[in-house]
Amino acid sequence: MSAALSLGQEMTQSRRRFLQSAAKLGLVSTWGLAACSGPGTTPAGPALTVEGSDCADLADSPTTDRSIDPSIPGLHQRLDTLVARYEEHGLNVASGLRPPATEAQIDGVSEMLGFALPADVRELWSWHNGWVASPTGDPPWFRDNWLSGTPEVLELMETMSGYDYESEVDISRCVPIAHNEGSVYAVATGAQSLLPGHPLPVIQFFEGVFATYHSIATMIDTAVAWVSAPGYDPEVFNIASERSIWQCLNPDLPTW
Repeated sequence: MSAALSLGQEMTQSRRRFLQSAAKLGLVSTWGLAACSGPGTTPAGPALTVEGSDCADLADSPTTDRSIDPSIPGLHQRLDTLVARYEEHGLNVASGLRPPATEAQIDGVSEMLGFALPADVRELWSWHNGWVASPTGDPPWFRDNWLSGTPEVLELMETMSGYDYESEVDISRCVPIAHNEGSVYAVATGAQSLLPGHPLPVIQFFEGVFATYHSIATMIDTAVAWVSAPGYDPEVFNIASERSIWQCLNPDLPTW
């Protein structure tokens, strides 16, 4: 039995009802929700298998590859939804977002790192080039790290270089996309053994190195689902609720 199927079977009815209701209200993407169904890949990969799943009737596409089905929302729409959800809770996120990165800025990072950046990284920074702290602003959190931009890449690469985990992930080919006081989220574009089968997982560097999300898309979808959960409080981490949603949208990752 696969880890993904095991997680899907073990989901409680209350979790399923919440996620189904959230999807119907547009609070969590149905293409991401289909990942809870069991075997198959999540939004990081090209296809889903949803037969026999409670979520099957919610899957609006048999594929998560936008090159095959352009109706699937891109990262910009997902990120706009996340900001809107935060601001519904009284957080002032939009005011601190930098303007979109230019092609020249993104190409400059690619040249500095020495390899071509994945399309999802370019799309992320073309939405907004990170977030700047202000006395009245709130970060665009992906739980406990906020959006980084091209100006932070060099500093965050230096932070990541202090970790000796080359046997698990090629740190020289990781692209930092979010951070918070010593913690870094980075997209692994090279060799990695932390999450086999997922070509561009999001890895966390903080007191160790961990696979944290299947992809940038699932990172955003997971954050949207967290903020949209009943009883969400921006001042409090509801670990049980967050873990359930995180496992649903990112099956086969180690439990935190």
